[in-house]
Amino acid sequence: MKTKKILWPWAERQIKGKKKTSGQPVFGSANMVQDNTGNEVFDNTEIPYDSRPIEISEWFHTFMCMNIPIYGWFYLKKLARQPEHNKMQDFARAYLYYKMVFLAVSLVIVILLLIVGIIGINKLFAYMELL
Repeated sequence: MKTKKILWPWAERQIKGKKKTSGQPVFGSANMVQDNTGNEVFDNTEIPYDSRPIEISEWFHTFMCMNIPIYGWFYLKKLARQPEHNKMQDFARAYLYYKMVFLAVSLVIVILLLIVGIIGINKLFAYMELL
């Protein structure tokens, strides 16, 4: 008995280069071109993104440097502004965004706590003057 491999619809579209039923191009079809029969085929041109895997030692070095308190910010900014586009640059940009969001949230919390503390100290001093 011969069995036939059945692909999931999205995988079949990816492999065979078909379009979705909605007429929208398939994910990753920026490198798809139409040949003279009207079918989409994969264009084997150079992708501007470096798709090589990054070695563990590079990731280790990155994590060690970015977790040093002040130097880490400068290191991540240096990585984010590299001239060539790669995975490490995307990671550095995302992590800088993450750090800035949490820095802003923590500053708001500290300011609120300072305001509450100052109000509490003023009330304490007012109470002490009444004694």
